[in-house]
Amino acid sequence: MKTKIIIALVILVLAGLFYTGVLDWRRWSGTARQEYYSGRNALTSKQVTPAQVMENAKICRQNLRSIESAKRAIAQKLGKPAGDVSWSAVLQEMQLREPPKCPDGGEYTLGRIEELPRCTIGAQGNVDPADDHILKQF
Repeated sequence: MKTKIIIALVILVLAGLFYTGVLDWRRWSGTARQEYYSGRNALTSKQVTPAQVMENAKICRQNLRSIESAKRAIAQKLGKPAGDVSWSAVLQEMQLREPPKCPDGGEYTLGRIEELPRCTIGAQGNVDPADDHILKQF
């Protein structure tokens, strides 16, 4: 009996929220659908063309290659093929003051010397690898 009362109260509260407009499913779903089909970047809310998506991914992969080159140079100097590496050592090797930035807002992770660096954006989940922020091989 208590369960039925609780369920009825929950339904009543949700119905009231929909009625007053606090929960407007049509508006929310329409906005999400509009953002999806307009090609906007969800992180920056800027219009992004397919060409810009490809260019940003290309720049990100170039940054990852530069980071990997610095990691390999550090490994060669230290004479060890595996182990941890710090951002300060990589930045010193790259002759930079701060880490490079992904143009789409992703963050770079160094990983260990024997691992390839990664971008938090990663794969876009489609068939075309040209828009992926992944360094598959060096």
